[in-house]
Amino acid sequence: MHFADGEVPQEYRRYIGRKVGLIVASSVALLCLVIVSVSLGAADVPLADVVRALIGRPASDQFARIVWNIRLPQALAAVVAGAGLAVAGAAMQSVLRNPLGSPFTLGISHAAAFGAALSVMVFGGGVMTSSQATAVIITNRTLTTASAFVLCLVAVAVIM
Repeated sequence: MHFADGEVPQEYRRYIGRKVGLIVASSVALLCLVIVSVSLGAADVPLADVVRALIGRPASDQFARIVWNIRLPQALAAVVAGAGLAVAGAAMQSVLRNPLGSPFTLGISHAAAFGAALSVMVFGGGVMTSSQATAVIITNRTLTTASAFVLCLVAVAVIM
């Protein structure tokens, strides 16, 4: 940003400082939450042991395997998936020029649900039972997923 006299106004500096502070605080909070999520699970791994495993000095080989092979990849996948959903939502709102645009308000989620139901009931992707606990059993996950995805694309094409 260029200013007439070459000096950056104090108000703008405070604004940028608040933005940088928010990004740093959010990053630290994300790191702490990832460490906590790695420590939680069926096998208890204390926070100190998680940190030791992450810096390369595990208390035991078992804890290191749990952290590096099971829980850390899951936690990082969750972070990447969340970031991807955030970017997709921002892109959708930007393209449609609607700050309220979301898959639910636009009907894209309903199209996916309809595609999955169509797969189960018409294409044989699942079995309907009368039991309430397992009313629908998906037997062909690939077909059900593909059907939901295709109907999502149809809904997006209609919207565009």
